[in-house]
Amino acid sequence: MTVAIPEGGVPALPGTLTRTSYEPPADQSFEAWEQVGGTLFAMARSMQWWLGDWIRHGEERWGERYSQALELTGLEYGTLRDIAWTCSRVLPPVRSETLPFWHHKEVAALNVADQDELLAAAETQNWTQSELRAAARERRTDLPPPKPKERWVDCPHCGGRFDLSSTTRQEGETR
Repeated sequence: MTVAIPEGGVPALPGTLTRTSYEPPADQSFEAWEQVGGTLFAMARSMQWWLGDWIRHGEERWGERYSQALELTGLEYGTLRDIAWTCSRVLPPVRSETLPFWHHKEVAALNVADQDELLAAAETQNWTQSELRAAARERRTDLPPPKPKERWVDCPHCGGRFDLSSTTRQEGETR
């Protein structure tokens, strides 16, 4: 969904909008109510993109890093870093309007062709973020292979040996 942004830069929402509430006009029609809901939803889904591009612009124009963004947004440094990094790596022509922002983070380390291909696959096959992360990991050449997980662990309290995949005691083990 595309939100029409008026000349002033902020979509017009009838009623009263504060930082913690929205009070629609009492005489609002169902159609207007529905349109406002679509606008709010689109704005919510776009917020990370807007923040990341805003941070990137500040960095490119004035060399500002995250201190101003941290102060203005109240978000954690790691959150802002992830948002700005994702926006710097996944450029607007590649971004999907139908996938959530955090899906894009999963492909940000890849080249543009792989980003485009995996995001398209995620859209058509309805991949979760975890499924997209796994597909992106297969494409990355800079990562070491995953370490095999230890299946059996020793209990420091009873001395028994347990299988993590089933949480049952190994045959023949005693306390």
